[in-house]
Amino acid sequence: MGAASSIALSGMRDAQLRIDVAAHNIANLNTDGFAPSRVISSEASGGGVRSTVQQLPAPAPGMPGGPPAPSATDLPTELVGMMTAELAYVANSLVLRTQAEMTGTLLDMLDGGVRHRHHH
Repeated sequence: MGAASSIALSGMRDAQLRIDVAAHNIANLNTDGFAPSRVISSEASGGGVRSTVQQLPAPAPGMPGGPPAPSATDLPTELVGMMTAELAYVANSLVLRTQAEMTGTLLDMLDGGVRHRHHH
């Protein structure tokens, strides 16, 4: 696998993790005291992305004897994060497709050259 493919795959894994984490956060939107998580991405050696999940601090507790603190999940933030991750996933999949098409074209060119030499 080429460097471009490896980098694109790591980008796709990062985007998928972001979608999964946002979905988990949204699923807990109404869970009292829920602390959402975030994906932290950094450059991987040799290119690509390394992703880790970090939990944000828990919301401040409610008043003693009162209702518990609501979830700290912010729905607009999660939805924007999901849409951004989806675009990143699609962009990286296009890199993979382009890499595959380029490889196929190169192989066709090489195969054509081999056939051309055998016909003479």
